[in-house]
Amino acid sequence: MKKLKGLVLLFCLALFANGCGRGFNVEDTVEPNYGLLGQCDRPDLLESTALVKEALCGTFSVAEDPDNPDQREIQLHVMLLPATSSAARPDPVFFLAGGPGQSAVDTGVQIFGQMTELRRERDVVLVDQRGTGRSNGLNCEWDDNAEALMYTATEREKHWVRLMQECLDRFSADVAFYTTSLAMDDLNRVREVLGYKQINLVGISYGTRAGLVFMRRHGQSVRSAVFDGVAPLSMKIPANISIDANDAFAKVLRDCNAQPACATSFPDLASGFSELMERLQEAPEKIEFAHSRTGKVHSALIDADIFSGILRNVLYERTLSTLVPFAIEKARRGDFQPVMALATMFETETPIISMGMMASVLCSEDMRMVDDPNLVGHFSNPIFSQLSPICDFWPRGNLPEGFFEPVQSEKPTLLLSGELDPVTPPRYALQAMESLPNSQHVVVAGVGHNVILQGCLPEIVTEFIDQPMQAEVDTACLASLKRKAFFTDYAGPAFPNLGEAQSD
Repeated sequence: MKKLKGLVLLFCLALFANGCGRGFNVEDTVEPNYGLLGQCDRPDLLESTALVKEALCGTFSVAEDPDNPDQREIQLHVMLLPATSSAARPDPVFFLAGGPGQSAVDTGVQIFGQMTELRRERDVVLVDQRGTGRSNGLNCEWDDNAEALMYTATEREKHWVRLMQECLDRFSADVAFYTTSLAMDDLNRVREVLGYKQINLVGISYGTRAGLVFMRRHGQSVRSAVFDGVAPLSMKIPANISIDANDAFAKVLRDCNAQPACATSFPDLASGFSELMERLQEAPEKIEFAHSRTGKVHSALIDADIFSGILRNVLYERTLSTLVPFAIEKARRGDFQPVMALATMFETETPIISMGMMASVLCSEDMRMVDDPNLVGHFSNPIFSQLSPICDFWPRGNLPEGFFEPVQSEKPTLLLSGELDPVTPPRYALQAMESLPNSQHVVVAGVGHNVILQGCLPEIVTEFIDQPMQAEVDTACLASLKRKAFFTDYAGPAFPNLGEAQSD
């Protein structure tokens, strides 16, 4: 039987230089040490992404414990996407992935494969952060099967704790050294070895947190930064998961009411959702659903946490979130097929998050600052509830003094937020701006988590990196990005008038 990768734990996944003009001086150019890299042995990426046929790959050794360099070493997996023009600028883009726990190589190939203008004159460097991807990945995979889908909440927690303890015992790693600060020192070491003087940071979600830490520790190496879905150091990641998801769902209710077809089709959406969640809270329901891709029928036990977790993940994505009112109403009437179809949209053959690395980062950092997370509405806090028992036994790393203080930097920084983001809404970028005097903030309407590939954002980002000291980025081209029309039935959205037509 085919495993349903990540479905049971779907709801636990996350996640959060000066220069101007297009020209650069010849004397400022550097000759990167391309000779340290070679052909990429990545058939998993080569088969699906044409751009990596020109990519270069390699590994760099760093000490797992910097204070004991003669002990265990980690091999950092690096992929370099060379500029597509013959004259590359001397300041490449270094990409920082989300999670925490995503592979920068796997994620970055997909993102920068769509940002062709940015890559025209700049190399893009992808480094799997220690504990992710092929950099001694601390992968701990949920052994999903049909039986696991029938676990109760208590059984899920026991299984999860046992699995993480088993993974900890088998890791060839001292997981206390897989923190954000040490990882950013690794990144700077890669910069040094490759021969770049200054770099432009592009971070997404948790990668924005990592980028801010890099700016604090190695600010002289930063020319500019673009942070999408900002998670500043002032944001204690597990504290407000419930609040932010509830706020994003409130925007669904607001926008459905503003669309006549949605308001007519689902006139009692808010009360219907409350009724459903109270029902699932009181007693989980055994359901059957057909897998959206294979068509196979599976059984599952759905409780309030599972249901709200699926919805929270769906709210990340601009297009899928248009099905939320329809899925809620169908589930209220006993038909869970639509919501389970949405859940399986996130299914992957291999884990996209290194759960061991996530535990190392969050247990060492944010979890030690949050004892009692805020809970509102019907959305739970899966990150806190699942990591809390793990952090009781997971080795914790040391934090630099003042780790959670706001990062102070005068480097040009572009902050991007989705108005509808359920995990890093715009208010967190506003917090970051308070200590980034040369920052600009762009809020994109109608979009959830991560906006960098939406509409004309790739062009805006490229222009900013080319000219980071410009007075203000021009965002007029984003005006058409609005909330898409909600589905009212299986046929899709209804457009009784032109005012409801979706636009991009």
